[in-house]
Amino acid sequence: MLIHTGGAMSGHYYAYIKDFETGRWFEFNDSAVTEIPPQVLADFFKPSAQSGDESQGKSNDDVDKKESTSEDSGFSLEENNKKKLVGKMGGIDVSAALAESLKNKEETKKRFDETTTTTTKEGTSKMKKSFVNPMKAAYMLIYRLKDTSKNVNVVSKETIPTELVEEVAKEDEVYLRQRDEYERMKQLLNVVIHLNNNNNNNNSGSSSSSSSDDVYPMLMKKTSTLAEVRQQVWDQLKHTANISTLDCMRLRKMKMISKPVPMEPLTEDAMDKTLTQLQFNDVEHLWLEVRKPDESFVVFEPTMMELRVIELDVDTLEYKPELMVFVPEDGTVGDLRQACAKLLQLSEAKQVRLVFQAHEIASLWINDELLLKNDQRLNPGDTIHVERCDNHLGGESLLLKKFDDLLNIVTIRYNKLLHEQSRGDILFDQAITFDVRKSLQELKIKISAILGVSVEELVVRKDYNDYEFKDLTKSLMYYDIRSHSKVFVEKGKPLKPTEYLFQVFIENEEYKRKKREHDQKKVLEEAIKEVERVKKERLANENKDKEKSQDKEKSQDKDKEKDASNKTSVEESKEEKKDEANAETQFGEQFLFVGNVVLDETWKMDRVKQAIFENVSNVCFFVIMPHPDYMRIRDFTNTRLTKVYLDTTTLRGNCGRGKNNVHDFQHICVQKTPIKERLTKDHLLLLVGRWLPQKMEFSEFQEISFPNNTLIKTELRRILSEHSGIKYEDIQVLHPLPYQVLKVAERTKICVSDWEMRELRDECTLLSLPWKCKNGEYIIYKDKNETELYTANDFDLGLVSWAPFMREEVPLVFYTPEQQLERAKQKEEEQKKKEQIEITATQKQAIEQLQNISHESAAKAQEMLAKTTESKD
Repeated sequence: MLIHTGGAMSGHYYAYIKDFETGRWFEFNDSAVTEIPPQVLADFFKPSAQSGDESQGKSNDDVDKKESTSEDSGFSLEENNKKKLVGKMGGIDVSAALAESLKNKEETKKRFDETTTTTTKEGTSKMKKSFVNPMKAAYMLIYRLKDTSKNVNVVSKETIPTELVEEVAKEDEVYLRQRDEYERMKQLLNVVIHLNNNNNNNNSGSSSSSSSDDVYPMLMKKTSTLAEVRQQVWDQLKHTANISTLDCMRLRKMKMISKPVPMEPLTEDAMDKTLTQLQFNDVEHLWLEVRKPDESFVVFEPTMMELRVIELDVDTLEYKPELMVFVPEDGTVGDLRQACAKLLQLSEAKQVRLVFQAHEIASLWINDELLLKNDQRLNPGDTIHVERCDNHLGGESLLLKKFDDLLNIVTIRYNKLLHEQSRGDILFDQAITFDVRKSLQELKIKISAILGVSVEELVVRKDYNDYEFKDLTKSLMYYDIRSHSKVFVEKGKPLKPTEYLFQVFIENEEYKRKKREHDQKKVLEEAIKEVERVKKERLANENKDKEKSQDKEKSQDKDKEKDASNKTSVEESKEEKKDEANAETQFGEQFLFVGNVVLDETWKMDRVKQAIFENVSNVCFFVIMPHPDYMRIRDFTNTRLTKVYLDTTTLRGNCGRGKNNVHDFQHICVQKTPIKERLTKDHLLLLVGRWLPQKMEFSEFQEISFPNNTLIKTELRRILSEHSGIKYEDIQVLHPLPYQVLKVAERTKICVSDWEMRELRDECTLLSLPWKCKNGEYIIYKDKNETELYTANDFDLGLVSWAPFMREEVPLVFYTPEQQLERAKQKEEEQKKKEQIEITATQKQAIEQLQNISHESAAKAQEMLAKTTESKD
């Protein structure tokens, strides 16, 4: 009786086996063999399905007796105690053992999957498994008695079911057939014979491999001799290959590279050797050469390179059967030309024109001094096309023209006209054969005739959402259309050569709001950390004397603690970066797509802005497009805005040339400007924000353009005054360093910066010293009536907290006697005020209590009066 524990994919087997001689039952669980007590067997073989009445009528005493019987015997077969049973019998914790076994099997499966994965030129593939996957294997242990005389048990056939006997007999029959076939195949190997179709027409009596080779696999015994193999090949292929006699055929070994290449022939000395002695592989490729009775085989020379030669018939423009030529491996193009002339029975080598095709390019070989292998990259088995001529250095080459026609006539795939379709539904299932040297106009005429659309309404693109082919005079080679290239066609209005389809985006205001809130929260967190750091530094300074008295061991321990803290800080910084990236993904898209617009590359930016305003505003209703006077056009990436388009330049001049030139489906971002502007190359784009002294933070920075020659003290202040609403005489400006804006701990220095602009002369501009502004730098302004949180005296007295927003008290402050008296008076006055406030509060409370008491007593009196009047009545 076989028992399985676990799931469908894994688990554990053990068995209950009966000794027919003694009638006793045993449990066989791996190395543990234990007899099953009789009282346990009585419970085990009792029917488990009982009626409801019987189960309900069974008393608790009976249940207790049954459980106690199993416990007394030390063996239980109850369903919920099977694991305990195995544990008691085997002496091990089976549940733990199963868990460990499953873990080991998972590791084995992982190693198995890794060993069965191989990488080839075509990619990654699964090799044929060379052994059984242990995750899918099961095992059964065979046990025997120590007394060998008792191992043979006589089991009557009546005890085995007939169906089981028949099934085992069928499986045994299949197994025997498979075993015989396996033993037979072990003695065989597969010999693949390659036969060229042009053998019979080969004037040289030999041939080489080509794409038209016929392949004939044959099974040969490993003990067969090479003579027997040759005889078997002749018997099977003598009619197919037109072999006159056995001597008119020769077998050669082959090298299976990108093309099958014949190698050295198998000589007469090897005819008596077996295939095993010749070290043939399980699949061995042989090349069959055939000659006519009056011809002889070409002598094979290991130092010679074997090449295929195909001649073009100049009269019919058809190719003749393949020939084979041998040239030295270190030979030149002149040696090859001489060998081809000899093969074609020409008097001079100059009468042979050589053309070699590689990677869809056919080249005419003229220089006879170039080396075949090193210069021309020629390999054994490659094909050379030749034609007869008067002089290979002059005249028209019909062979090259044939190649030119062959390589330039390609198959182009295109889609059907579908008006409502998504990108995933587009199928390029239509095909047309076309010469890429012809113009785009001719291609459109041919496709429009097939689709039943006029040429003026057919739009041809490189792909869906790719650039459009606009210049009808250009050839398809100009657009880099090759064989099996695909083009997307649709019905619409074709664009002019100078027109392009742009995709317009705008900044997402919701993203900017969430980003600003996140940055403010981050600034507060940095401020708190800075306060904690300052506190730790103060504590460290107070304990300096104690640390000097510590021994070297403690100092070493402290160094270790520092290293650990540094590691934790590095890890914390990494986690912060991850949190920052995750937070930004939750903000949504930074740029929103609002529509497409057709723009001409010759337009000035004023006309470009007007076209965007008119077209996108009519299409996109959920976006308010800014007026052209308050519009700025920019390039952008996934994370930030980049290049600014100048208003004095054309669209093409702004887009640039080369890889960044203007193209269809180019992305541009429309940015709203706070003030009217006209950007030129003489303008600066600066980040402008307001400084809030009491909060120690900035308002939202905005990009504003200023002329390079803007006077700081007059013109800049006037522009910012109009922008912010602060009076001209009250506004102050500053050019901070970037770290003073970005680093929280450095913002305190802004309080004591040169807000009065004492260092600036009246003629100072943004581009001149000392500011010398560059694009992307910061300009901040404030109202001079707003006092700073810190002054220069605070810095001198050490009253400045390097963490903004949190001004801490200085532990030790020295006062003059007069100051101390004043402070005492102030404290007394404050104390009196507090006491007076407390007195008035208690008085109010007492009055309220008295009023409540009087109200309650009046209510009670009214109740008593009402009762007395009722009793009198």
